[in-house]
Amino acid sequence: MKYLSYSILGFFSLSTLFSFGQHQSHTSSFEKCATYNQEELFKLEHPELVEEIEASEQALENFTALYDASEENQRSQNSALYVIPVVFHILHMNGDENISDDQVYDAIRIINEDYNARNSDLSEVINDFQSIIGNGNIEFRLAQIDPNGNPTNGIDRIQSNETYVGDDGSKLNQWSPDSYLNIWVSAVIGSGAAAYAYLPSTANVYPDIDGIICLNTYVGSIGTSSESGKHTLSHEIGHYLNLAHPWGPTNQPGVSSNCNTDDGVSDTPNTIGTSGSCNLAQVSCGSLDNIQNFMDYSSCDRMFTQGQINRMYATLNSNTADRIALWQNTNLVETGVADLSEADFRLVKPFICQLDTAEFEDQSKFGASSWNWSFEYGNPTTSTDQYPQIFYNTAGVHDVSLTASNSSSTVSTTKTNYILVNPIIGHYTPYVENFSTTSALPNDEWLGYNPYGDDYAFVFDASSGYDNDGCIKMENFGNTFNTEDELYSTTFDLSPLTTGEFTFKYAFAQTSTSGSDALYLFASMDCGETWYPRWSKSGSSLATVSDQNSSWAPSSTSDWESATIYLNNSYLSEKTMFKFVFESEGGNNLYLDDINITGTFSDIAVLEYPENGMTNRPEDVVLQWKASGGINSYEYQLDVSSNFDSPSLETGIKNWISYDPNNSDTEYETSNLINGQTYFWRVRYNINGVAQSWSDTWSFTVVEEGGVGIDEWSEENLHLSVFPNPTNEKTTLRLNLPQSVTAQVTVFDIYGSVAEEQSTVQLVQGTNYVTINSDEYAAGVYIVRVSIGSSQYTKRLVVY
Repeated sequence: MKYLSYSILGFFSLSTLFSFGQHQSHTSSFEKCATYNQEELFKLEHPELVEEIEASEQALENFTALYDASEENQRSQNSALYVIPVVFHILHMNGDENISDDQVYDAIRIINEDYNARNSDLSEVINDFQSIIGNGNIEFRLAQIDPNGNPTNGIDRIQSNETYVGDDGSKLNQWSPDSYLNIWVSAVIGSGAAAYAYLPSTANVYPDIDGIICLNTYVGSIGTSSESGKHTLSHEIGHYLNLAHPWGPTNQPGVSSNCNTDDGVSDTPNTIGTSGSCNLAQVSCGSLDNIQNFMDYSSCDRMFTQGQINRMYATLNSNTADRIALWQNTNLVETGVADLSEADFRLVKPFICQLDTAEFEDQSKFGASSWNWSFEYGNPTTSTDQYPQIFYNTAGVHDVSLTASNSSSTVSTTKTNYILVNPIIGHYTPYVENFSTTSALPNDEWLGYNPYGDDYAFVFDASSGYDNDGCIKMENFGNTFNTEDELYSTTFDLSPLTTGEFTFKYAFAQTSTSGSDALYLFASMDCGETWYPRWSKSGSSLATVSDQNSSWAPSSTSDWESATIYLNNSYLSEKTMFKFVFESEGGNNLYLDDINITGTFSDIAVLEYPENGMTNRPEDVVLQWKASGGINSYEYQLDVSSNFDSPSLETGIKNWISYDPNNSDTEYETSNLINGQTYFWRVRYNINGVAQSWSDTWSFTVVEEGGVGIDEWSEENLHLSVFPNPTNEKTTLRLNLPQSVTAQVTVFDIYGSVAEEQSTVQLVQGTNYVTINSDEYAAGVYIVRVSIGSSQYTKRLVVY
């Protein structure tokens, strides 16, 4: 909002400058950004440059005012794509600050989502500001050619103590700022903030400081960072492109006098600013505050306004700090980001469980305009989306292919055994894996994950095992310090156990110069949603032989040691997972073998299907229970009475076959059950002629004769989702049904008006996809309603 003219660099006093905080944690009191404090400090240290900086600032403001009203700005809003080459300089001393390539890729993903209104949390923007959400059409690409013409991945690792300083003097090896956006990553920011950038007017006068410096804990959302700080770089790039904080040119939000200053943007409401909170009803200067703005300090930043986008367009079309040079085609060619040269993609998460959705991200280099995906066992099996979300119903490791195209090029890639889909009811116990029949990694049971994308990873080794040829090897000799690799298991069904035991053998050698390489074992009870540490060793405690200074492999059983991890009841679920994490500190190779999972079976049988209380079961439903060990037989009962004393009682014996639950001893196929009737069932073991206690009693109800039986279907069971969301294109409604039905799909705007109605949609048993023509909607919030019988299910949809 244009409220008061100001001089950015003339606003401060020494008292505001040196009241700056010194915290470096994700807390509400933590200073998010130090841009204006650094601007003032630079002015104090270089008084001879102040006049020139202020003249540069005024010239850019004048240009912005003219550009904002120009036809050229209208063209920018409607069509232009601005591509900016980026380099990350990772300042490190081999500590956690030496973040992975994956963390950098994650940061680039988030920045591009934020600047193109694709961020998943955009749908949370309140209705008052939906209509002014800005889509920048600005794309940031990691440079592929460095200033010397050499190939690069856009990540420059620099070992230096400057990582513990984090100021302008720490901006080592700057790549020409008229060709690259330079981002330095450090362990410490000297000012005590999360990050800071210089405004174009200052960088124009003194290019050596141009760029952004950011704490490693605020880069992306993974690795050393977290979800809470993931928009930090988007905020700093805003400063780099001449955006102010919504309250004006200070680093002090919450001050009442901020109502008298402004950010030079017409559609951002005047505000005193927010620090670390999220009061969506906040009114601080006579109107509702846009605290969800990326340039605020709130804990719920979600958006840019179109006015802010226009201001950044002006900067990108100005000569100030050579921002106009960044996106010119000649520069894109010279930095290697102009041409479509490689099809590539990544998974947001390297594994999922059955009946879950995998999120794929196109990372083709660069400028693809169309995408053709193929997903082995996916649903759908093909997609033309750039960021498809694919539902998987089949466990195992599956291939994924992508063909990316633009007007002049087509490139393709296939990643074999790329995604691990774990069964929702895991592998039975006992589990014995000596890798004697394994031929490759990944496979249906083990997946190596290499977040750094380097040449060092968990692989299958066919010749170095403990008592046979096969084992798993972590290729570590020559690896970079402080890198991390992971090895994920399939899921295991440990629910029939009362106690469990995870054992494995390992072999490892240090080198004479290595640090404390470490191996960790984690367990998850919910298919990898949460992980708990269970075992670890590092340094000399991990070593099983003396130091080896050339690439090493075990040559005898004496080179190996064993580990045993006990699992109490809290780890005994149907979808327990394990993962090994290896942290490199310059040691030699690591080997794993003889991974076994055993335990003590309960004396009480565990039921599996139909789950307790299920309705709409078929007349010939198959009763299934968990396999056990150390027993002679299973006895089952099925009745219409929970006391199992009616004339309809069915009972039988199944002689034990094996631990494998896929045998016929763990199921009973019913027949001719009564429609609409509720049945009760239970199972018990016989051990050496002694009947054990009965299992819990479960019930299920048979489907009504001729009825669709939908009243008990829950949204969770239907796996109802709308994607992509938010969107400015067509979107897809996905739902999974236990039987074929006719449904009605209706889309309403927030005022209750019908935007679209599909009155008779034929849905089949299994997963269904319904296209919603949201590309024809006006920007805003909509409700998608699915009506099946007398039940209704809704999802929120945001169109921008």
